[in-house]
Amino acid sequence: MKTEKALFFTIPFLLFLLTVSSCPAYASENDETYYCSTAEELYETLTLHPGGTIFLTDTIEWNFSVNTITVPAATVIQMGEYGICVQENGYLEMDGPVSFYGSGSRMPLFLVEGYLSTSPETTITASGEGCTAVQITGKGKWDSDLTTVTACGENAITVIYDDGPDTVLSLAQITSQGTGAQSLYTERPLEAVLCSITSEGGSAASGTSPITMTGCWSLPSHRSI
Repeated sequence: MKTEKALFFTIPFLLFLLTVSSCPAYASENDETYYCSTAEELYETLTLHPGGTIFLTDTIEWNFSVNTITVPAATVIQMGEYGICVQENGYLEMDGPVSFYGSGSRMPLFLVEGYLSTSPETTITASGEGCTAVQITGKGKWDSDLTTVTACGENAITVIYDDGPDTVLSLAQITSQGTGAQSLYTERPLEAVLCSITSEGGSAASGTSPITMTGCWSLPSHRSI
């Protein structure tokens, strides 16, 4: 349960996160490579051929009948300039050791118009000037559940919340690196609970709407506004 996980989200653990490279290199469990351009292909590859490297060849529009993907082996998804769009009525739950890596400059790695849930073993990393890892729009919702999300590059923004309803973000690990980089930007009232939000070279959190932090580790320090 998430309440049980929260008990382990202590200050020593948060300090440990600061020692981890902001843009790590990921390794899959084997040398097999696959190519996907649709939600169906991505689902089949992750479930039938886990443990390799998957290259996206197009943007994935997720409004697929299968909602939950459980991946048993460490798998890398190289997204390039593409991303995964969870559509307004879509529901995607990603469970397992999956590492998403891409440029995030042309579009965010994840554009969330519906519902996205990620697990503690999931990592999402965008790398490039002006890149974005996760963007939530409209009534979209992201259940982060200790997922590590990173953006590296000049003026990078790791997580963006567009204008929308009041939102609670809990148990997120969000980092950014680069001149002018931001870890969290919001245009909607946002409460961050038990999150680690840090930036090297930029700001931890900012936006045009109020941000409240409860039990969070923020560096540079951010006061609730």
